[in-house]
Amino acid sequence: MIFLILGGLFVVVVMIGAGVGGYFWWRHRQNRALQQAVVIPPDTTTPAPAPPPAVPPPPETTTPPDAAAPPLAPERPATTAPDYAAPPPTPAPKPKPAPPPIYSAPVKPAPAAPSPSPAPLEPPPAPLYVPPPAAKPPVPAAASPSDALGKPCAQPDDFVRSLFWSILEREADPGGLGYWSGQLQARTASREQVVRQIFASQEYVQRNKSDREFVRDVYQAALGREPDEAGLSGWVGKLQEKKTKRADILGAILGSQEYRNLRQGCP
Repeated sequence: MIFLILGGLFVVVVMIGAGVGGYFWWRHRQNRALQQAVVIPPDTTTPAPAPPPAVPPPPETTTPPDAAAPPLAPERPATTAPDYAAPPPTPAPKPKPAPPPIYSAPVKPAPAAPSPSPAPLEPPPAPLYVPPPAAKPPVPAAASPSDALGKPCAQPDDFVRSLFWSILEREADPGGLGYWSGQLQARTASREQVVRQIFASQEYVQRNKSDREFVRDVYQAALGREPDEAGLSGWVGKLQEKKTKRADILGAILGSQEYRNLRQGCP
């Protein structure tokens, strides 16, 4: 559809251009015809100008043959113009001497880097000596049942040893024995505080003892005896029913009348 409209517009433009061109061509022909048909008549009203009068030629004069020619004026001696001394030529400027070349030291070629010699092969390191794991010494059994029980009234060294046996089930190491004995002798810690600290130690916590075993350990360390069945069942029942905590049981036994009776008259 667009091409049809454009084609129609093109035809209309061509036709208008042809009509305008034909009109101007017809006017040009009419003007030429009118110019050829009109003849302009000569103007008779203005008189023609008169020709100029003729001038007579001048009379010819003849010179007699005997007449002598007038003498010529004497010639003046030629004066020679002074010689023109041309100025001396301007000497050409002397060329400036070229500056001496800048001395540059000859570049010495860099010595070739010596090829690295292969490093000597190092002998393989000797295998590290790993000593075999030492067998843990067996925990010595208590000489008698009383050695595994706490001794609330014993001297500081014996008291600490009894706690290690009754709580940790092992012999006291020199470091632990010296530290706790020193605390008791310097009176910077009480015996009840030492019992609480050993029960709260990482070594005892990692044993993951049952509630029944914990109550038994408290009786042995604090009261120096095995728990009775009524006391053991009562404390274990409270722990299992979540009515109390282990730290509360330890505090209750250390504050019991039985423990205070054992501590009377002790150092």
